[in-house]
Amino acid sequence: MAFYETFGLATILIWFTSVCAGRWLPPTVLATSNRMRLGILVFASLSITAALHVLMGVTFFSVTMAVLAPFGAVLPLLALRAVWGKLGGTAQPFTSLELLGCLTLLLLLYCSALGVFTFDLYRLGYAALSGTAIAMVCAVLAIWRGHWPVAVAISAGQVLWGLGIGSSNVIDHLSHMMLVPVICVVLTKRCLVRGLLFLRRQGLGNSQKA
Repeated sequence: MAFYETFGLATILIWFTSVCAGRWLPPTVLATSNRMRLGILVFASLSITAALHVLMGVTFFSVTMAVLAPFGAVLPLLALRAVWGKLGGTAQPFTSLELLGCLTLLLLLYCSALGVFTFDLYRLGYAALSGTAIAMVCAVLAIWRGHWPVAVAISAGQVLWGLGIGSSNVIDHLSHMMLVPVICVVLTKRCLVRGLLFLRRQGLGNSQKA
C-alpha cells in the first residue's frame, strides 16, 4: 500500500480527532510557537501513519481505506491546515464565495461522472493535456486567491500523477468526495451564525427604539 495513501488516512484521523477535541485543547498547546505547532503536526502525522501500517489488518482501518482512498494531495493538506488552525496557527481563511464555487464545481464533476449529464468531466483527468491544464488552472487560481499551500499541494498532486503514483486520474489528486459534505457543513454554519447575528442586531435595534 502506498505510503502517501496511509499518510492521507492519518491526516483525516488527526483532523477528526481535532474536531472532536474542539475547545478542550489545553491552553498550553494553543500558546505554543508556530515551530512547536508544526512539530506537533509532523510528529502526530508520522506517528499515526506508522501505526496505521501496523494496524491496517484491522477491519475498521482496512474498510475505511478501501472506501475513502485515493486521498490525493490536496485533501491531506486541507486536513492538516484545519488542525493547524485548531492549534492556534494562522492561515488565510476561505471565503464563502470560494467555498460555494468549489462546491458547485465538485457537484458538477461528480454528477457528470455518475451519468447525470450527457457529458463526463471526470474523464478529462485521464488525458495528459487536459489533466495538466486542469492542474495548472487550479494552481493559478489558488495562487491568485493567496492560498499558496493549496497551490503547492496541487503541484505535488500533479507530480504524483505524472509519475504514475496513485490514481491515473489527476482529479483524484486534486479533490475528494469528503470535501462536499465538509463544505456544506461549513457554509451552513456560517449562514446560521450570520443569521443569528442579524437577528440579534435587529433585536437590539428594536429595544433601543422602544
